[in-house]
Amino acid sequence: MVRIQAGREEVKGKNYHSIKELVMDKQELIFKLNRDLADEHAAIIRYLVHGYMEGEDTPLGSSLISISREE
Repeated sequence: MVRIQAGREEVKGKNYHSIKELVMDKQELIFKLNRDLADEHAAIIRYLVHGYMEGEDTPLGSSLISISREE
């Protein structure tokens, strides 16, 4: 079992500190982390593709490529 505690919850634009406890097994945690990592990689690829399609020499294209490097 893995215990994860997450604090700070935003409701209607205000931050509330609350502790939520989520209990899951290791395999489920690994699965969710891998899925999150895959989503991050997909976002980087999308930024790169759109940046190169727009053109590296345009303000939007260079901005998108810069964002992909930060990701």
